[in-house]
Amino acid sequence: MALETVAWTPDDVSADDAAQWDRMASARGTQADFYSSHAWFRAWLDGRPRAGRNVVVPAVLEAGRPVAVLPMRRERWTWVSTNKGHVPRFRPALAEEIPDPEVLGLLVDQLGRSGAHDLVLEGLPSRDPATPLLLDAFRDAGYATEVHSRRTDNVVPVSTDEEAFARSQRKLATSYRSRAKRVEPYWDLEVHRYGTGAEPLEQGIDLFEAVSALSWKGARGAQARRTRRSWLERADELGWLRLMMLTLDGRPAAGNIYFRLGDVVFGWSTVYDERMAVLSPGYLLHKHVQESIDRERPALMDLMPGDNPFKQAMDVEQPPLLTVEAHRPTVARRATAPVRRWARHTAQPAVHRAQIGLAKKRNELRRRRTEGAPDRRSRVEPGSGPARGTVAEVETTTVLQRYLAVARSLPSAAAVAELWPEDRWLHVQVADGAALVRLAGSGPEATPPGAVATVLDVVPLEAGTALAQVAEAVADHLGGAVQVVVPAATPEIASEEDLPSLPWTPALVDGPAPQQAR
Repeated sequence: MALETVAWTPDDVSADDAAQWDRMASARGTQADFYSSHAWFRAWLDGRPRAGRNVVVPAVLEAGRPVAVLPMRRERWTWVSTNKGHVPRFRPALAEEIPDPEVLGLLVDQLGRSGAHDLVLEGLPSRDPATPLLLDAFRDAGYATEVHSRRTDNVVPVSTDEEAFARSQRKLATSYRSRAKRVEPYWDLEVHRYGTGAEPLEQGIDLFEAVSALSWKGARGAQARRTRRSWLERADELGWLRLMMLTLDGRPAAGNIYFRLGDVVFGWSTVYDERMAVLSPGYLLHKHVQESIDRERPALMDLMPGDNPFKQAMDVEQPPLLTVEAHRPTVARRATAPVRRWARHTAQPAVHRAQIGLAKKRNELRRRRTEGAPDRRSRVEPGSGPARGTVAEVETTTVLQRYLAVARSLPSAAAVAELWPEDRWLHVQVADGAALVRLAGSGPEATPPGAVATVLDVVPLEAGTALAQVAEAVADHLGGAVQVVVPAATPEIASEEDLPSLPWTPALVDGPAPQQAR
């Protein structure tokens, strides 16, 4: 059947064409890729409404239906792939896993007729059989091409060996049990799924955004949030989305998003509340995510470009991602090529690095202003009447240290032990709440003149806990004046926001109930 070409604007794409575009993205076997879908393209535009004015969508049609689509964006004199600057991978949407060279030739021809004489396509997967065919199409059309690579994919072919699969399952279960022992005796651990056929998607997206803001990734900007929400809603409608959240005692601790398209599972994003890092909430959730993926039995796991220890532990294959520069070899373009290449590869990255550096310096200045605030100091005398609270010294076990790591956003129990090796901890119950109190264990601050101890930290455990009441209860318990030297941020009366991210439970000191400990 005869092929024809068109050049759409984003608004020219009909609902039927969009549906076919999405089908192509998911129907290429192990080359399926949501980044080449119309759903992702539209979500990207939803986050950047004005970007559509510079976007052209060359397409090849067969019987009026698209069989190849390559959205591009005009950027000054250069046409660039629409992923540039926000996602690491890009490829045309194609109807076949190994496309007909004629289709790619027509696609490139339509690019040229649309005015694309100088192009940059970032992140073409070298493992995709369409990539070398696309390069040949550019060269056959008279473009001069340069190819280089800075990044790699991370893909894991899924073994069909049942014995290997069983070994992987046993290893996962062992790793999970060792971490679950830190949590399950003290807090309820639950995993929730969101989207079609599960809990409401909007609720899941809100919880994921909240945990992401408390993770190493930080809060997203408005543009990124719009794009992500639009994309997740569209992916859910197509049946691709898997969104899971782990809660501890009802509080969101970790989230994971992955997608299933065709024969491929895409591990897109994992976040966890860094205040709970000592409890490994991301690993606790990973066990449930991996079980969900194993039930789907894909042919390939795509862990996305980027490098981290988790991906390295998965024994990934790392085929390069290619950046292709193609231009018509005119005299003017040959003369200006060095300048344009310098702008793309040197000037633009330098500006980007400078922007990141300035952002880091601003954040560091904010942190120093907060940390540099003077401690709050006061002296509290014991009362002459009955004790004004109940005070008990608590043993500094590893379990307690983990809770203190959560309360003070430290990475591990060892960090607590290293910071406060000789300090003592008291559990204080007063009329309006409760708190954990750290007393100086040795050194000049431990027993200042005229005082029996120094309070160095107060961790409120209930909303409404008053610092003054806690200090008075400690003074009564010790039978002498107490010097209070606490961080400036310590509240006079604790609110819900001032409490640790996980609730206090007596089991942290008394030990779990027998049925929980087993």
